[in-house]
Formats: sequence, C-alpha cells, structure tokens
Amino acid sequence: MLGNIQWDKMIVAFGETLYMTVLAGVACFILGLGLGLLLYVTDRDGLYENKWANAVLTTVVNLFRAIPFIILIILLLPFTKTVVGTILGANAALPALIIGMSPFYARLVQVALREVDAGVIEAAKAMGASNWDIIWKVLIPESKPAWLGGLTSTVVSLVGFTAMAGVIGAGGLGNLAYLDGFQRGFEDVTFMATALILVLVFSFQWLGETVIASVDKRTQSQKQPQKIRKGLAIVLTGALALGTVVTFASQFKTSELETVTVGATAVPHAEILTAIKPLLAEQGIDLKIVEFQDYVLPNKALAAKELDANYFQHEPYLAQQIAEHGYDIESVAKIHIEPMGGYSQRYDDLNTLPQNATVLMSNAASDQSRILALLANAGLITLAEGVDATSATFTDITSNPKNLQFKYDIEAKLLPTAYQNDEADLIFINTNYALEAGLNPKTDSLVLEDGDSPYANIVVTRADNATEAKIQALVDALRSDTAKQFIDDKYQGAVLAVD
Repeated sequence: MLGNIQWDKMIVAFGETLYMTVLAGVACFILGLGLGLLLYVTDRDGLYENKWANAVLTTVVNLFRAIPFIILIILLLPFTKTVVGTILGANAALPALIIGMSPFYARLVQVALREVDAGVIEAAKAMGASNWDIIWKVLIPESKPAWLGGLTSTVVSLVGFTAMAGVIGAGGLGNLAYLDGFQRGFEDVTFMATALILVLVFSFQWLGETVIASVDKRTQSQKQPQKIRKGLAIVLTGALALGTVVTFASQFKTSELETVTVGATAVPHAEILTAIKPLLAEQGIDLKIVEFQDYVLPNKALAAKELDANYFQHEPYLAQQIAEHGYDIESVAKIHIEPMGGYSQRYDDLNTLPQNATVLMSNAASDQSRILALLANAGLITLAEGVDATSATFTDITSNPKNLQFKYDIEAKLLPTAYQNDEADLIFINTNYALEAGLNPKTDSLVLEDGDSPYANIVVTRADNATEAKIQALVDALRSDTAKQFIDDKYQGAVLAVD
C-alpha cells in the first residue's frame, strides 16, 4: 500500500515544512504584534491617535493581505535574492511567508486589543499610568488569550501556505504531495504527506489551545490545565523545536563531493536524473536535483546562478525565453524527445473529427507551432508555403477545411485535467504531463510526433560554465547506455532517447 513512498524524502519534506512554519511563525509573531499595536494605538481615540499614520498602516496591511500568496512569491523574488541570497529552497520561501502572513496576524492582534475593556484602560489612566505602561501592563496582558489564539490560527495557516512555496523549489510536504503524489500518480505519497500535514496542524492547534488555557483567567478559575497536559505540551514543543533546528542545520550541510545542481520538472526529467545519480557519484560528483512545477523559474534560476544546469525544455522554447528575457544561457546537449500528442475522449480517429471541432492546446507559443505542424502533416490544415514549422502561428494557416476552432489559453499542466473532463474534441498534451496523468502517448493518442521532431529536450547551462568538467560529466551520464536503457524500460517508447 505504501510501496511508492521514499521515507528519506518524506522525512526531509516533513522537516522542511516544520522549518518554514516555525521560523515564519516566530517572525510573524514579532512583526504582526508590533504592526497590530501600531494599528490600534494610531486609530481613532487611540493612545497615539494619528489618522495619517493609521491610513498608511491600513493601506500597507490591506495591500499585502490582498495579494494572492503564489503571486507574492514571484513578486518578491528580487527582494528574496537580496535578503536571503537565493531564490530557491526553504529559506527562499521565508520572506514571502513572513510578508504574506504578518499583516494577517496584525489584524488579529488589532481585533484582540479592541476587546480589552475600555474601563480598565480608563482606570489605568486615572492612576497616572503612562501610555507605555498601559500598552505593556494593560493592553498586551489583558488581550493575551485573544492574540495567542490569533497566533495559533496564523501558524496553522502557514502550514498550508508552505505547500504553495513549492513553485520555488522550497520542498515540504505539500510540494512532495504535488510532485510525487499528483504528477507521478503515487496516491500513497499524497495520502502520507497529507496525514503528516494534519499531524502538524493538530499539533500546533493543540499547543496553542493549551497555552491559551494556561493564561486565560476565565478558564483558570474553572479548571486548571492538568499537569500531564502541560508535560505533553513541553515534550511536543521540544520535539518541534528540535526538528526545526535539525532542518536549519541541514540547510548549510555541505557535501564532500563536487556538486552539480540541476533544475528539472518531475516527469520524466527528474526521474531520468535520479537514474544517473550513481554514475556521477562514481566520478565524485553529487547530483542535486531541484524539481520545479513550472517552465519559467528553471531558466530564471539558472541565469541567476542558482543552478548549474537545467533539463526540462526544447530548443524553440529556449530561444523564445532568451529573446524575451535576454538570458545568457545555451543548450549543450540533446537528450530525449517527448512527442507531442493529440488526445480525444470523443473520437478514435483524427479523420472523424467533425466540422467546427474544438482543438485545445497550451498557451506556450512554441507548443502551438509544433501542434500546427502536426495538424498540417495530418492534412487537417495547410500552412503558408515556406513557413518554418518551429515558428508557425495561426496567421500562417491558409486552409482549414474542417473549420477547426482553436483554443490556446490553457496552462500546459492543466491540459490532462481538461482531457479527463472532456473539455474539447481534440486536446494536445505534452508527453511529460500525459505520462503524469496515466496516459500512454503511443496507444492513447490520435496523432503523435515521431522521432524526427525538432523538439528534443536539452541540457541548458550558462555560457560561463558550459565547458566545466562536471557539466560534461552530466551530459555524458544522460547520454549513457544506462540512461537510454532506463528511458526505454520506463517509458516504453513514450519518451525517445536521442542517439
């Protein structure tokens, strides 16, 4: 039942989720408490009423609360690089987690402070207490159960937010559930990762409730927390702290071997890289694989020198990325071909497509060109004479006898879901995503590219490290008989090794 689980990866992912949650939680507590206090004391009738300062603070809080977390991560990449020194990994997720959740906690603190009885504040003023005394000896102590409850909710929310940090290779249980569970179809991995996330959520929730019960005067008079509960809370806190410290230390662990860091998408690239790790280890090279969920960040990370190489794309896409972003990166080797295929739930033969049939494809221009070439080769459309198949666009179509209706605004990784939901007459899916969805391109597709496709997947490096020995060793391993045999055995012709 649990045969697909790699327990070493699961333990590391658990530690990464714990690490991101605890460190971000501590930072959110400090920043959120301070920001919440400022919102409260500068508000109308506050201790330091200032409508302009309050308006600025309110705008900042509302602004960062409004930005979806996944977008915030991307927006903060330059800031993250400056502060943390990297845009990859668990440490790179911390700025977005902290900046995204601190305003949320600040609002909860502000609400908690508003719940303090105004009569208590007036009594303190009548006794000559200064504003600082009121803040530290009245407001914060009196509202402690409420802001502790808010902190508990914030930390629990952080556990969920760590899953989205996988887009920058931050790791964690959520990322593992997506990459190994969803993309590779390992339901037991998804189940176990989810179970461990629930363990963390329930642990933080229970710890929060235990601490609140111990400081809340309303419950203390009714029922003191039992000693055994306090003991368990101490043990659990120690265990969580130890796990955080161990993971923190592992962030700076260095290998005695020379390291080559390669960015890749999960299937088949990361799987092929995993298969050649022993070959590189024999040469004293430690292959570190950073898995990505998208096609944009691997090139950005490579150009930023976060990676030594990446392995996920074909040359037309690389050319497009270089033209758009000016990256100083280049292809050093062709490794395999992932034939583009067209799939349908409704028809068994391409020629039976009806008039006005809907054709669904990804929003990547390079994908659209290869699909148009496929349709032209199949005789369903005609392209203008002399048009390069790798750069053809919809304006190059000179004949469309079936009046095919093209929809090309879909993210590539969502196309398998569109196929499963029968969203169109013909749906073109990249082979890596087709494999992840359990499709066999050779037997399930209506039309499939052959081995002469110009869209071979390549190893890409920067111009400044393309000739390094470890890069050549990586290329040799990927083009070795071991790699070719793995590709043949694993993908049964759905992925073709380049000779």
